[in-house]
Amino acid sequence: MKRKLLLLSIFLLAVVSAFAQYNECGIPQLRNFGPADYRQESQNFCVVQDKNSLMYFGNTNGVMEFDNEKWDIVKIPGRPAMAVSDDNEIYFGGYNTFGRLLYQNGHMGLVLFVRDSEENFGQVKKVVTSGHDVYFCTETNLYMFADSSITKLIDEEPFRLMSLGDSVYVQKRNASLRRLVHGVFEADDLCAAIADSISISDMIRTKENKILLRDNRNSCFWLYSNDGTVSYFPTDFDRYITNNYYSCIGMLHDGNFVVGTHGGGLVSFDSEGKYRYLLNSSNGLKTNEINDLCVDNQGKVWLATENGISLLETNSELSFFNASSSGLRGAVLTIKRYHGQLYVGTTVGLFGYVNHVGPGGAINTFRYIRGMHDNCWNLNIYDGKLYAVANEGLFLVDDMSLTKLLDGSFFSMRSVTIAGNDYIMLGGRQGLTFVKISGNKVEKIGALDNMRFIARTVVSDSYGIWIGTNRDGLFHVAMGDSLDLSVKVVQYGEDDSLPHGFDWIDVFPTRRLGTVFSTSEGLYRYDNSTKKFYKDSSCFCSGSRCSTVYGYISEDMNDNIWYSCSFSDAYEREVGVIRFDGKGGYSRETSSFAQMEESVVETIYPEGDSVVWFGTSDALIKYSKGNHASITGDSAFVCMIRKVTVAGDSIIYAFDLNYSESNDIVHKIRYQDRNIRFEVAGLSYNTFGDTYYQYRLEGFDDDWSDWTTDSYKEYISLSEGSYKFMVRSRNGYGYMSNIAEFSFEVSPPYYRTALAYILYVLSFVVIFILVLAWRNIVHSKEKYRLEKLVEMRTNELVMQKEQTENLVKKLLPQNAVDELQRTGNAKSQKYEMVTVLFSDIQGFTKIAATTNPEELIKYLNELFVSFDNIISKYNIEKIKTIGDAYMCAGGMPNRDATNPVEVVLAGMEMQKALDDLNRNHDLKMKMRVGIHTGPVVAGIVGAQKIEYDIWGDTVNIASRMESHGEVGRVNISEETYRHVKEFFNCENRGLMNVKNKGEMEMYYANGILEELSENGDGITPNHLFNVRKQSLNFSLIQEEILAQMQRDLPKNLYYHNLKHTTDAIYRVTDIGTKENVSEEDLLLLRCAALFHDSGFMASYDNNEEIGARLAHQTLAKYKFSREQIDIIKGIINATKVPQNPHNLLEEIMCDADLDYLGRPDFIPISQNLFRELFERGKIDSIEQWNKMQYKFITQHHYFTETAKRSGEPGKQQVLKELKELI
Repeated sequence: MKRKLLLLSIFLLAVVSAFAQYNECGIPQLRNFGPADYRQESQNFCVVQDKNSLMYFGNTNGVMEFDNEKWDIVKIPGRPAMAVSDDNEIYFGGYNTFGRLLYQNGHMGLVLFVRDSEENFGQVKKVVTSGHDVYFCTETNLYMFADSSITKLIDEEPFRLMSLGDSVYVQKRNASLRRLVHGVFEADDLCAAIADSISISDMIRTKENKILLRDNRNSCFWLYSNDGTVSYFPTDFDRYITNNYYSCIGMLHDGNFVVGTHGGGLVSFDSEGKYRYLLNSSNGLKTNEINDLCVDNQGKVWLATENGISLLETNSELSFFNASSSGLRGAVLTIKRYHGQLYVGTTVGLFGYVNHVGPGGAINTFRYIRGMHDNCWNLNIYDGKLYAVANEGLFLVDDMSLTKLLDGSFFSMRSVTIAGNDYIMLGGRQGLTFVKISGNKVEKIGALDNMRFIARTVVSDSYGIWIGTNRDGLFHVAMGDSLDLSVKVVQYGEDDSLPHGFDWIDVFPTRRLGTVFSTSEGLYRYDNSTKKFYKDSSCFCSGSRCSTVYGYISEDMNDNIWYSCSFSDAYEREVGVIRFDGKGGYSRETSSFAQMEESVVETIYPEGDSVVWFGTSDALIKYSKGNHASITGDSAFVCMIRKVTVAGDSIIYAFDLNYSESNDIVHKIRYQDRNIRFEVAGLSYNTFGDTYYQYRLEGFDDDWSDWTTDSYKEYISLSEGSYKFMVRSRNGYGYMSNIAEFSFEVSPPYYRTALAYILYVLSFVVIFILVLAWRNIVHSKEKYRLEKLVEMRTNELVMQKEQTENLVKKLLPQNAVDELQRTGNAKSQKYEMVTVLFSDIQGFTKIAATTNPEELIKYLNELFVSFDNIISKYNIEKIKTIGDAYMCAGGMPNRDATNPVEVVLAGMEMQKALDDLNRNHDLKMKMRVGIHTGPVVAGIVGAQKIEYDIWGDTVNIASRMESHGEVGRVNISEETYRHVKEFFNCENRGLMNVKNKGEMEMYYANGILEELSENGDGITPNHLFNVRKQSLNFSLIQEEILAQMQRDLPKNLYYHNLKHTTDAIYRVTDIGTKENVSEEDLLLLRCAALFHDSGFMASYDNNEEIGARLAHQTLAKYKFSREQIDIIKGIINATKVPQNPHNLLEEIMCDADLDYLGRPDFIPISQNLFRELFERGKIDSIEQWNKMQYKFITQHHYFTETAKRSGEPGKQQVLKELKELI
């Protein structure tokens, strides 16, 4: 019978609750933390806050700590359950594990009372504390931890464990509720009042000190009162909570409740059980599965969910209505309450707030009112009726319905009395229209004849009618004794002291200040005595605010002015209220509206001073002063010093759970450890903005530092002395925390102690006396020795000067001596690799004796001119001719790697030139040619005339090669052969005995290799010959460019550096070889890889074009053809992202450039590239970078088959790793 009455009372109260009235309540601001934020798994099972305001979360991977700056974790097995004791100890349970947290050197650690190997009680479900007693339970076992020992209280029996403040309650299945006191089950007043038919699963104390009980069996709430009675407590969410499975409950600071469910998200009801809001995955949460919640000491709500962590700013005075949470659509343009009903006009029509709560919870709390489909600009009450002004005309609003009264396109509505008659002014696209309204009938009088501009805003005051327009300026009408539509309309502008060049203008009525005029240059008012406008200098104008653009201004019943504005010198917005004190003073409040700084406020509707509505482009926002605990900088907002380190890594102070803001200890720091770093945290958790810090070191800083988001401060090389470090923080609302302090003293170095100074004085006195005595003894000897030394050196210098001058005069003419002394251009220079050629005509002495001298000279001249032409073609330097001998050298003065090949080619052409000359002359001469490669020294020589010559063993060996050769052939040394064997068909002559040199190996250069000559003739070099010759110079080019990049590349290029360039050269060589490209193409690829990032030396942007220009300038010096250079430039430009190669070479370069995408070292290389881009402001965060990389790699594909085989598998692994990060 008792149970039937209970169910009947539940039904009756549920029916009554269906007819209750509700206040409008939006959802609080929300912030979601995901695995990308805290770097752990998504599942979180519990959340607690300790007495220091630090947050702790039970995650799949262990217990996480969050201090508003960084996350820390300690691993425990299983699903963590946690509780905080009165002495701020944090106890936890896991799988076969129970213990408490311990901080060591500022990091979390564990003290395990039960280890996995010691006890097999399974998964701990819940942990609660009562005084010094700690209780934890599994599904069927209950344990107590007290005095360092564990006692089992319930063994293998189902029950529920609950905590209520410092009290702990247990209810076994089909048994009465009992209170646990030091491990003993007792019955108190609450237990006596609970019927056995009620199965309690949770309980919480209300603001009125009552106890709200959750009945799991009957799926409802009960309320235990102070008189000992238990009554049914109905809520608007009873069915919703039942259908979605109750999880947890919390009470907010204002006495309202939040309840988490396992399938429906979070619901909130007030102290009477009335609907406040529903928050789930459709309007902000990442999941509907809430495992636990915690109301922190600032009044905010933390949710531990199956998919991350959520923070609700429930202590804010702002709540939000948007499309997903309320059904309201479009930008909010106007707001009005009429007969208790709240109406909202938006860009899609008119909406009304409905007080209907369905069984699934009320999501769409705003209902669209049919009949209007476009912008509803203004809602106005006239003669007790509500009218809507819209693009489609004038409407009457009555009981959530619309009746069109007048067609047209209107923006504003104002009433005006003219000669005792009441009219309605409608500002719209047709200008200003006057109508009379009587009941539901509208009589259109007409529009002003002389004002056909779009009327944006209209105000009527004692001076007449003011009309603001979109682009046509400000207009004024002064009506006489009757309504005259042809009345004169005055247009005001710059001549009337309005700002220069303004176009739009809005007019707003205020009781305190009269009509105010808002322009793009600030706020203006009108002086009727001068008929001029002047810039407002009252409450609206203060410093830079005089140029502020006020978008909307509204007065409440207390004449306080609410406004929204933006600053003309920066894209910053502000929403606030100006409150007047009645004594001529005023105050400006903006901090409560900091969350709205990014919103474009279209309208403001005050309902008294305690409730103000803001319409924005994306939401309706309600400000309820005093309905929530305000966000202030009280003791709940803590700034703490987490860690202090010296000398890089030596920790001298670290946070623990017994942290105290007051710290009178003075820490001693050695002088050698005087580099000190402070790590801090400001524990003001909010859903937007950053936490800012200000630092000051007394004894070092004169004042506080600028505000910064850096949560650390470093001081380097502090002098000895006493210091006090202070830090305070400021949250996104502008409120400041306490000041945390840390006092320390830097000891002086040992050499600046008092004892050290005494020893310094004594030592100085003794040393001074000894030095003085010794100097007196040696002074005379030193003086005599120095005098003799100066005399001797002077005589030597005079003799040497005379000898040098005589020698130089014998070697060079005086003018040459003067020039050399003046310019210093006679220094010799050493070249490491020079190829020297000697040629000599066989039997020339005999030929000269029997030949006409003129004919002989003509022959030699023609011969040597042809030689000169040949060597000039190969940039070979002519050294000298001695009679019939001709000497030249390649590789000087400009160094190169091809001079051995070019000199041998020249030698072969010189033999051919001699043969050609013999065919045209009677003289038939034959010539030997010898060549050797090695180092030489070059300079100016000569006794009477200056002569340029070279010296060294290389010259001697080249002469020996000539003398040991045969006529008509080119004899080369073994060193030269080593450089040219890949180009010429050489004949090994074996070891030859050379005077003063011993045996030397020699070779005849018989001709060019068949595959390197035109048509295989062995005489004329073909294209492949020139390509291989160019390849010899690549090492010199590479050395030159890499040295230049090493010198000129910015030091903060962490990715586009020398390593990337050398990697690219290696990869193009590897891919090109496997793709079977030609030798020439492989050379062009290597050159392109060398230059493709060289442009970074000049600019980060457009570096490809710069690198291509540098390649052009450099390779032209090394005789690369225009066609080759154009191909290389095309390959370089193909690396621009997005890549779009047009041929195989460009595809190979693109694949080599992005080779790292599929390599195992992708992560460190990618982080280097992120760091490079981040420091240049091209990317904002590592999260954005990971998402960008994931998208880029998903869309990327390799072009060559070689790259696909080697890179695609690794790239898929990279995508898998990136997906886990994001």
